[in-house]
Amino acid sequence: ITMSPNELIKKYSNDVCEQIRWKKAKPSIALEIENHIYDQRDAYMADGENEENATKKAVAQMGDPVSVGREFDNVLKPKPQWTILIITGILMTIGMFISYYVNTSLDFAEGFKIVPYIMAFGILIGCYFIDFTFLGRYPIQIYIITVVLSFIGLLLGIEVNGRAYLSFGYSFPLSYLALIFPFVFSLFVYAMRNKGLKGIILSGFSCIPMIIILMMVPSVIGIVLFMAVALIILYFFTAKGWFGVDKKQGFIVITVSVFAVITLILFKMPEYVLDRLIY
Repeated sequence: ITMSPNELIKKYSNDVCEQIRWKKAKPSIALEIENHIYDQRDAYMADGENEENATKKAVAQMGDPVSVGREFDNVLKPKPQWTILIITGILMTIGMFISYYVNTSLDFAEGFKIVPYIMAFGILIGCYFIDFTFLGRYPIQIYIITVVLSFIGLLLGIEVNGRAYLSFGYSFPLSYLALIFPFVFSLFVYAMRNKGLKGIILSGFSCIPMIIILMMVPSVIGIVLFMAVALIILYFFTAKGWFGVDKKQGFIVITVSVFAVITLILFKMPEYVLDRLIY
């Protein structure tokens, strides 16, 4: 689909602003970027270029929008909201004591575990301060590491009532991987942007290792949840033009890829795993 010069400039500024976390800064940055491109385009047109070529040159001169957006984001990082973090910590501590009191009053003191609360608060702090542009720089590496660690978890895990658990003082059900995989998959799709039909096909087949892991757990709900979310992600990003292909053509390729993945999984699935999934 060919975009008009104005649409091309608008798309570039939107791509830049998507990398910026400070919402209030986005409108002014978008305006600044667009004005700069317009000025450069006009300079090219004054040299004899037509509007379309002048716009393309001006946009190309700005550089990769993702990289430019990350630079803006690094400069515009908002100050930590310590008050919100402290209040959240206090509320989590109160919840922990309430849980302990309830378990103690019901003679279930041994069932109370403090580790999940420590982990939850640690994850909260980590997610708050993490530089999310790091995820955008290494999406494929994060995908590979997640898949490898998940397989290692299966090898080192224990089986409880037919389900795989990873135990390190606190038992972690590996079926929870179904909640992590959609995020990792979205990073992989992000890495495939602007790669056309090849990007869609590779994204579809990147689901296979994660689905195999969920089959080995096994978790029917996890498989259905992950595949449904992955399908929505693919359709959504195709509709948004991330892959740079015609929407209808992209939807057809996604549907065919999903069908191929499901067929391949069913043919390669060991009979005992299929029985465990069904029963």
